[in-house]
Amino acid sequence: MVNFKGKRALVGGIGQGPGEAMGKRLSDDAATVIVLDLIAETAEKCAAEINKSGVCVLALNTAWNKSNEVLRLCF
Repeated sequence: MVNFKGKRALVGGIGQGPGEAMGKRLSDDAATVIVLDLIAETAEKCAAEINKSGVCVLALNTAWNKSNEVLRLCF
């Protein structure tokens, strides 16, 4: 187990499959998880699930191609 406490992790396509698994794993390792998905409801649902572990989670309805927007909001 790696300790990511104090670190931020951007995870895209988090609503399903590998993205969802990665977000949950990073939260297990104490990272602040920033959830990105094109579907707002999907991002919110996954963020709520991850938030149950007690880590800070932010859900954004956006895409990676808007990276400047994401970086401005998160960092």
